Amino acid sequence: IARHGYIPELSFRFIKAIYQENEEKKTSFYKEINQGKENEIKNDIQKSESKKVISSSILKFEDLPEEWKTINIHLLEEWQFKEHHLVGLYKLNVLPASVVKESIEHFAYGIKHNKEHYKKYNDPLKVLIGTLRKGEMWIESSYKSKQELATLELMRRKREEKKKISIELCRIVDTMEAGNYWQWYRGLKEEDKDEIRKKYKMAGEYDDIREDVFKLHYMEKAMEENKSVDEIAFEVYLEKKKAREEEEEERLSNRMKEEGLLEKYYKWVDGLSETKIREFAEEEEVGYGKMTKRADRKLKLYYLKYELKVI
Repeated sequence: IARHGYIPELSFRFIKAIYQENEEKKTSFYKEINQGKENEIKNDIQKSESKKVISSSILKFEDLPEEWKTINIHLLEEWQFKEHHLVGLYKLNVLPASVVKESIEHFAYGIKHNKEHYKKYNDPLKVLIGTLRKGEMWIESSYKSKQELATLELMRRKREEKKKISIELCRIVDTMEAGNYWQWYRGLKEEDKDEIRKKYKMAGEYDDIREDVFKLHYMEKAMEENKSVDEIAFEVYLEKKKAREEEEEERLSNRMKEEGLLEKYYKWVDGLSETKIREFAEEEEVGYGKMTKRADRKLKLYYLKYELKVI
């Protein structure tokens, strides 16, 4: 076209240069696209080859990473869990070693401590392996770790030892302190008994020996106060005696009020010498215009018995 004079020479050269430049850009663009596809294909091939190596290579248990080799498969020896099962799970690459380890521990605990639940499986191991192959963890709801089991066992032993001691203390009370104990027991009020029961229930001891906790309380009281059981029995006697005297004092005062004798009684006391008061009160503490309740009670009894002759 340029030779025939349709396009000037300069214009022709310019158009040619632009055309060549566009062709070069197109070639470079298609090269980049093809290179990208080649890289993607290579990556896919590499991934496929990697999976192929994991799934088809002949692995031995010794070749597994350390966290897999330390999994305690002996927990399921009875159910024929072998090393090749671990190798298979590792090659499957669906669960980390920590999850497989915990699943085995849960399964072993459950099949030992929850036997009735596992009886429904014809092949328990097959069920476990199937669960793990699906990428799911085996969870036993009642699972307890070795540390928990050891703690529970220690607590059980201590409780058994404490129970033996409690039974022995009760035996001592029955054979050596029965009289004093029953005297003490009969002096307890219902609210006192409820408090003692509550104390031993909170300590988890009541269910083992039931109402014998009162014998334990009786012995503990002796040991806490560093007193012999005879001393405790004597104190119980004095407390009972004091209670009876207070009841008697109240009864006498009420009777004298009802019969209008209190005013006469106090006039009679005012007319007594201190010596006579001591005599009638049987040497109880008197003086300085004061006297003990015990002395007052004895004087009232004397007044009613010997002065009024009404008792």
